[in-house]
Amino acid sequence: MSEKQPDAAQLDSTLVEALRKELGWSKAELARRAGVAERTITNMDDRELVTEDTCMRVVAALNRGMQEKPPEQLEFPFVKLEEVDLFQSIPDDKQRRLKALPGPGELGLRRRNIKIFMIDKAKQKTG
Repeated sequence: MSEKQPDAAQLDSTLVEALRKELGWSKAELARRAGVAERTITNMDDRELVTEDTCMRVVAALNRGMQEKPPEQLEFPFVKLEEVDLFQSIPDDKQRRLKALPGPGELGLRRRNIKIFMIDKAKQKTG
């Protein structure tokens, strides 16, 4: 059984922002690695709607970043993330839009939450 997830009041950030900070990246660095504007990363952190293409680019950049880091420098096991792990789909008549899922902003909660999230995801993939 996994540990308790933080309650809604503690989710004052996004999972994208939490992972970005765990990698030690600024918004500008994630934007550069994903090939998007820094303002787009700010919009994502503010839980504004973004395009599916943008989400795929950001997820790919975060996955590459986690793979590049030596395992002993990560506080959690690496599991390849998918768009659905970090974003919620919002119905739109014209195109698919997504919003970043909430996550904890405070350092201790952020690390604990990401670790729980990645361990649970690893179990789902192997079990």
